[in-house]
Amino acid sequence: MQAYIDRQVIIDRDQKILGYELHFRHARHAVPPVGDEEVVAATQLIARLLTQMGTAWLLGDNLAVISVTPALLESEFLELLPPARVVLEISDLAPAQHARCRQLRQKGFALALNELRPSLDNLPLLELADYIYFNVDNQDMALLESMVKLLARREIKLIAKQVDTPATLRACLQAGFHYFQGQHFARPETLVARSIDPVYGHMIELLNLVRTNAETPAIEAVIKRDVMLPARLFQYVNSAGFGAARPVYSIRQALALMGYRQLYRWLSLLIVTAAGAATPPALARTALIRAQQMELLGRHKLAGSERDNLFIIGLFSLLDVILDIPMPQVLAMLNPPDIIAEALLHRQGAYGNWLALAEACEGGEVARIDTLARAIGLSAEQVNDAQLDALVWVEAQAG
Repeated sequence: MQAYIDRQVIIDRDQKILGYELHFRHARHAVPPVGDEEVVAATQLIARLLTQMGTAWLLGDNLAVISVTPALLESEFLELLPPARVVLEISDLAPAQHARCRQLRQKGFALALNELRPSLDNLPLLELADYIYFNVDNQDMALLESMVKLLARREIKLIAKQVDTPATLRACLQAGFHYFQGQHFARPETLVARSIDPVYGHMIELLNLVRTNAETPAIEAVIKRDVMLPARLFQYVNSAGFGAARPVYSIRQALALMGYRQLYRWLSLLIVTAAGAATPPALARTALIRAQQMELLGRHKLAGSERDNLFIIGLFSLLDVILDIPMPQVLAMLNPPDIIAEALLHRQGAYGNWLALAEACEGGEVARIDTLARAIGLSAEQVNDAQLDALVWVEAQAG
């Protein structure tokens, strides 16, 4: 299929994740299907979504918001999707299709109306809607706020889309929107230089020791200086996923079991996920999805060590926002190889296109997704599969 899946995270007022809006967009060079072909094309992509996410998607609490065309709305294929986890996003409906919406809602599907136009024909849809999308880009916020107040009496959740700047987010919060999506949450603005939070100090020191293949006693000494690091280390090596033969409570033994490569990866994950309440959940989740997606894409083109580099680049790509310091300062502390720094700073070098591709998948930039995928030599199917598998993997980690 010459179509790509792109996604945008949907967050609530506390910047916790509600779910992801998923779109199927055709590549620029592909001939868009029409009529029955459109239904077939969409159902094939949804089938892949259902197959790959399957029960794994149910491990999390997040929703998948899927855009449904009027032609696809009539397809019985929609009813194969799990209604507890799927929201059907609908726009441009004819009054004759209202009955079908009512039928789907009776089957347990939630409905999201995309920019509902005020008209008498659309009034019945308000009785069916669980969510309504509003495009807030360059809109009169006073008018939007009045619409939010008007709809509040119907207990419909309102989603502001194209929230691309902190100022727009603040205005939407003030207006009373319940949920938000847009480029701001994938590419937050950076920041002013400041001191590193002490919670990260030992982990960054350890990363540098591991990267330079320092002796085990030196690494052990830094771990012992932190109250929580030994506990986290033992929790990891004694977890079912690690597969240690017997419980380990010796730092030196744990380091020997892990090896430097796995230790570096574990510490990198710890830095991204250790901020807790100080970091919006969407940020850490986005970084994890990028990392996993990039590594999965690398299976088609790169050797194992290079795939590790892709994972680290994706993971560190939001570290400036997570640590609340500019990326040049982050890189000065971590001192990664130049090939990694070049990707993180400029989206250039051997890995620059891989990171740019993962970012493009987060924002509906199908032309950019297509250009970058073709430059790397990846098919639409490979890009879609890696993206969906990454979502499933992150949900499993959260579960």
